[in-house]
Amino acid sequence: MLEVLSVVVQVIHFRRTGRRLFRMSPLHHHLELSGWEEAKIVFRFAVLTALATGLAWSLGGGV
Repeated sequence: MLEVLSVVVQVIHFRRTGRRLFRMSPLHHHLELSGWEEAKIVFRFAVLTALATGLAWSLGGGV
């Protein structure tokens, strides 16, 4: 979801201001251009996914 939202935000911001919010969209490309290594990005996204999944299961009752 974060990747999709970064594209939507980038497009809306660019259309309104004529300037880019991120260096490149989707978000992982922006992070790569900021100097993050691919392995670091993948690991952090995996951790965020695991945390979001755990939160969803705890709030949703785990169907």
